[in-house]
Amino acid sequence: MDFSLSAHELRFRDELRSWLAANPPPYAAILDRVGRSEDHPGADAMVAWAKLLASGRWLGLAWPKEYGGRGLGLVEQMIFYDETAPLDPPQLGQMVSLGVVGPTLLRYGSEAQKKRFLPRILGADDVWCLGFSEPGSGSDLASLRTTALVDGDHFVLSGSKIWTSHAPMAQWCFVLARTEAGSKRHHGLGVFLMEMSLPGVEARPIHNLVGEPHFAQLFLNDVRVPRECLVGAPGDGWTIVNGALAAERDLWVFEMSGELRTALRRTLGYAKQVATDEQPGHHAPSQRQSLAQAWIELELLRLNGLRSVTNALRGNADALDASRHKVFGSELAQKVAGLALELQGPFAQLAGCEDFSPDRGTAAHQYLTRRSSTLISGTSEVQRNIIAQRALGLPR
Repeated sequence: MDFSLSAHELRFRDELRSWLAANPPPYAAILDRVGRSEDHPGADAMVAWAKLLASGRWLGLAWPKEYGGRGLGLVEQMIFYDETAPLDPPQLGQMVSLGVVGPTLLRYGSEAQKKRFLPRILGADDVWCLGFSEPGSGSDLASLRTTALVDGDHFVLSGSKIWTSHAPMAQWCFVLARTEAGSKRHHGLGVFLMEMSLPGVEARPIHNLVGEPHFAQLFLNDVRVPRECLVGAPGDGWTIVNGALAAERDLWVFEMSGELRTALRRTLGYAKQVATDEQPGHHAPSQRQSLAQAWIELELLRLNGLRSVTNALRGNADALDASRHKVFGSELAQKVAGLALELQGPFAQLAGCEDFSPDRGTAAHQYLTRRSSTLISGTSEVQRNIIAQRALGLPR
């Protein structure tokens, strides 16, 4: 594997560095408040950052130029996350519009859908949410019960979705529903582009552990979605949704590696500060060993991500790499967040607005938000089943 960058890639990196120096990411004000609130500073900062990046054409780097992208490749995408991560920006790769909807439309959407939606995604003009999970289904996405039945030029959607990220602020929803009455499991499913302002759509916000109304339960009460908003054909839903989730996980490893490196450096900095202050109880060999082990595992995640990029560039991409990265990276994220909390001891309970908080409440915030890392984009249990069955050939 060649770790060096080409002259073109170095120019891209330097251009990005210059732009970032003049356009720092916005601050997420969620660290300045405590408890439940109806505002959404985390998501607001995410959208503000996306709009800033859109102004410099840094979104959708690998998307075709005719839809507003730059037509670049995986290496430039990797450079983007490596360079932005140290700035500790709001999350971006997990935005449904960039990580799921855009790549799915590029692969499965009609030309009309691409021309209508992709430029608005790259301009950060629309926020999307993901209508997959349902009450009572858990991680078993194939057991969903929401229906989408044909009525003339429309599909009528009826049912409920849960844990719909960014739904309280989204203009559109990427919905999976049954297009065939009585169909079972993976059969008879369709994917729809549903406008949130349509009659019959009701979003009831749900607050996450840090107090934000980050997601919601959606109620779809005979929502009439135009036929042209069906992606692919009725019955193609399971194939499309698997492609969508794979696209999300592919981006995830780039973003997660950078985020974790920044978080671990912050934790190591605090550990050195504690050692300088000679506070008793913070020089335990087990803590030093845990920090070293976390750094080793972070390098493993980074190098495996680079190996996947190399294989993809050589035409030997492994579809299961995304599942491997997701399991390893999401569990490492929780480990790093727990280490930061452990090092701070009782001070970790303080929020960002507290004077005695060692890091303005960052450790506590990260610890709480990382609890969902092993759930989003497919749980660790589901990913392990995929690896066991498809890579190792084990029985179901």
